[in-house]
Amino acid sequence: MDQQDNQRNEALTDTGRLRELREFDFEDILTDDIPAENEHPAPEAPLPQADEAVSEEAIPQDSAEKKKKKKKKSPLMTDEEYAIARKRKNRYIRGRVWKILTGMLVWIKDIAIAVAVVWVIQMFVAGYIKVDNTAMEPTIRSGETVVYSRFSYKFAEPGRGEIIAFTIGSNTRPHMSRIIGLPGDIVNIDEQGNISVNGKPLVTPYSEGITTFIPGQVTYPFTVPEDSYFILCDNQNATLDSRFLSVGAVPKSNIVGKVFFCVWPRGSWRPIVQGLIHPEE
Repeated sequence: MDQQDNQRNEALTDTGRLRELREFDFEDILTDDIPAENEHPAPEAPLPQADEAVSEEAIPQDSAEKKKKKKKKSPLMTDEEYAIARKRKNRYIRGRVWKILTGMLVWIKDIAIAVAVVWVIQMFVAGYIKVDNTAMEPTIRSGETVVYSRFSYKFAEPGRGEIIAFTIGSNTRPHMSRIIGLPGDIVNIDEQGNISVNGKPLVTPYSEGITTFIPGQVTYPFTVPEDSYFILCDNQNATLDSRFLSVGAVPKSNIVGKVFFCVWPRGSWRPIVQGLIHPEE
């Protein structure tokens, strides 16, 4: 009986504990430590100030000390290490200077070669004439630039109808005109302007104007001396050819080249046609 009573009492006790757990309000546990929506936590109390204020001079002193630490020099080099570093630096400087000088010498060499080539071409291969008159119109116009070959007559004799570059007397400026009389030819220009060579009339379809007979100058018939050439401008009203005593027959030694090409202006590039003069049959 006592054992049964004890079991009954334990069962009642467990039942009471369960009832107490059911009646316990868990919301009180969850909400006790959580502040309400409209409540804000109290501001934290300011930290107590130090009794002694930090002086303004302390900061720059600290930074200055840090800078000194950063600028602390590395251990000194030995004399041998210093000599090696010095040689290395001098070698670098010499290399840079030599490189600059070499570059300058290359430029000077290139410029000298270019000047030499131009000089050789100008003196022995070709020259140019900038036309500033109408003496050779319409074949060559004023304002054009023509090129003449210097070596054309090194291997051949000038021919009739060819346009030559020549000088007059001691003047080195080249002029242009066309050959109509070869050495030994007899040239005649009458008062009407008719031209004949060795008794045969010449046809000049390229010329402009009528050939003018100029009294008091060269007398006709005119025999062309040896190694000389009688020249006549295409513009036969011009005043710079063999009809004038100031020019006369041009010695071969005064002929500097054969005009063969117009190079300027760009739209006027063309070869200069030669040999248009011929005796009329």
